[in-house]
Formats: sequence, structure tokens, C-alpha cells
Amino acid sequence: MGDRSTFRILHTSDWHLGHRLDVFERESEHAAFMAWLLAVLEAERVHALVVAGDLFDSAHPPASASHQLHAFLRQARSRLPHLEIVLVAGNHDSAARLDALTPLLEGSGIHLVGGLPIGEGDQARLVVPLRGGSDSVRAWIAAIPFLRPSDLPASATTEGGGALVGAVAGIYERALSTALSRRHLGQALIAIGHAYMVGGESSELSERRIWLGHEHALPVSLFSAEWNYVALGHLHRPQSVGGHEHIRYSGSPIPLSMAEIDYPHQVRIVDFEAGRFVATRPVLVPRSVPLIRWPDRGASDPDSVLSLCRDLPPGQGIPVAERPFLEICVQLAEPRPRLKEEIHEALRDRAVRLVRVQIVHGTGADSAPALSTPRLADVQPLHVLQEAWREQGYEGDLPLPLQSLFAELFDEAGRSLSGPAEDRHP
Repeated sequence: MGDRSTFRILHTSDWHLGHRLDVFERESEHAAFMAWLLAVLEAERVHALVVAGDLFDSAHPPASASHQLHAFLRQARSRLPHLEIVLVAGNHDSAARLDALTPLLEGSGIHLVGGLPIGEGDQARLVVPLRGGSDSVRAWIAAIPFLRPSDLPASATTEGGGALVGAVAGIYERALSTALSRRHLGQALIAIGHAYMVGGESSELSERRIWLGHEHALPVSLFSAEWNYVALGHLHRPQSVGGHEHIRYSGSPIPLSMAEIDYPHQVRIVDFEAGRFVATRPVLVPRSVPLIRWPDRGASDPDSVLSLCRDLPPGQGIPVAERPFLEICVQLAEPRPRLKEEIHEALRDRAVRLVRVQIVHGTGADSAPALSTPRLADVQPLHVLQEAWREQGYEGDLPLPLQSLFAELFDEAGRSLSGPAEDRHP
């Protein structure tokens, strides 16, 4: 791994524990990822694990998802006692739920930040030292969680634009100032962020728009050149930002929609020498359950699709959680009202899980996908409100103050939902 001056972190994000693909749970896939991750942390002799938000898929995850996270943290501390772990909340997480765990984690080498701390000592919680198993500090990390409207001055959310970006920049500037005041020669400076950055490539089927829409994407200039590495979360496709090798989204470890079937799902190994960023490289996450699209591109006629369905092996003896996910795209020259029923019947007791049937009407260049009713989970609440605003005869977009108020109310409603999460249906 190099000499003793090398400091190594593993950057990951967007685990989305508790996620379902259509109606199918992903617990076994997450279990496979976590077992693999523990082996990678050990084999790569990683000093610190950094998880940049969206630990869970919702603010009220099922008990099984919470158990998975807690079990992983316990196993990591047991197998790798010198490993330090830093986790922050993303826009899918409940900040309060995560912050409730912090008293239990004190002194454990696990640092968790759910919401932006307010008041005395806030920088002490946000900017923490990483020692990497040694007696001396090897790096300082600013653990900035997803920033909600309530974390920013009222003027930032009412005025929007430059005021909003300036308010976010101020949070990182204060964290940088604190880190610089504590840093000694040879110590790296690392920042965490969970945000949508200008130029980022998103997956529209599985990422909630944040910052009240993409019009408030954050510029890369937000991060001072003094940060040696910026570990980002939110976008599921791994990518660098603005051509900067040291400012990166690690991406999600598993595909969270069929649109992500071709993503190179990965974690990032990041090396520092004497406090300087040296290199980062991907470690591809094995896919424990295949995702299949018929056909791979374009669409097939219905009879060919039905024949493929009937030729699939039976599912008897194959656990449901191990069966591949399947998306089918069918081209119709004329209406066939019972087609979806025919496909479901052909797939009965077969060794696949059907996630989606997309129907394309017409032939040739004029063919187009059929309009279908979106699943409730894919509906963006702010978009619904925008449409209602326009239907009432108002011109232009919903004013920023109302967008901000709606975001606050929506976030509060999510935290206030009653009843155990495992009793609710997707």
C-alpha cells in the first residue's frame, strides 16, 4: 500500500437501504454488497470509510434496513478495529433519526452527522480528525450532511440564485477555516457533500430532485482549491465534477432503477501522501442479481417477446431474491389491450422478476412509447404543485418563497408519518 506516509480512504454513497425495485425488496443485494465491502476494506488496508449520504431509501426505513446498517457498523469495528467511519445524511434520510444514534457511537471511531449542527460547538461536530490507526492526525474531514432549507438563512431560500449558493458556500468556508486552524503540515483536508452539482449527470428514474429543482444546482467553485478531496453523494452514476479528479461522486453500489443497468457501480479508493491528494481509482461492485432488458436496445414484436418469456427456465427452487430483474420493451403496430396480461401469464412461475413493460406504438421513425401512469414513488411532489399553480392561471414558476415553504412542509410531513415503516406498503 505504500509507506507510512500514505493515508487511504474508501468513498461510497447512496446505499439506499430498504429500497424496492417496483415491488421487489433489495435486502439480499445490500447484504452481498456489505459483505463484499468489508472484504475490500480489509484487503485494501483502508484507514477511513466515508459514506456521503442516502444511507436509507426513505426517512422511515423498515426495521430490516436499520438492522443492516447497524450490523455492518458492528462487523466493521470488530474486523477492522483501526478503521474510522464517517457517515452523513442525504436527502432521503431523516436527519433527526440519524442524529439520535450519535450518543451511542461516541468513542467508537464512527462519526455520524444527520443534520447541520446549530449553536456552540457545531464546528467541532462537523470538522473531525482522522488518525488512520496512528497516534497522530492524518487528515481533517468536514462531514457536511445534505443541507435543507432550514439550515440556511431565510434570505437564501426566498431570493434563490446567488444568495442560495452563497449561503451554502459559507457553510463550507467556515468548515474550511476551522480545518485550516487545526491542520499541521502533512495533514489532508477532505470535505463531504450531498448535493446536485452543475453539470452532473443524473438518473431521473431514481434520484429525487433537490435544491428545489435543478435550477439551483451548485457550482464546483463552491469548493476551495485547499480541499484535497471532495467526496460527493446524490448522483448514482459515478463521475468527476467539472473535470476535477479530486471532486467526485462515487455513485450508488447497486442499480436503483432499470435506467442504471449500464452504470459502472463502484466505490472509490483515494490515496494521500503527506497530506496531498495522489490518486483515486474505482473498485467495481459485483452485481449479485442480474438486470435484463429485452431487447437490449429498441423494441421487439409481442409474439417474439412472449416466446422468450415461455422459454425461460422455471423458478422452482430458485429463491425470489436471487431471480433477475426484467424489463421488456414491446413494439405494437396496432392495439393489443391484453398484452400485459399475456406477458404476466407467460412469466408465471418463471425465474425472473418483471419490473416494467414499456409499449411502443407504431413502426419505424414515427414509433413512440405509450404514455403510462407513473408510479407514485416516481412522482415529484414539487412538480405536482407547479402544475397546480399553472392550472390556476398563474404565470411562470411557483415563486421561490413558496417553493421553500413547500419543501419545509414536505420534509416535516415525512418526519411526522406515524406507524411502523414495515407495516406500510410501497
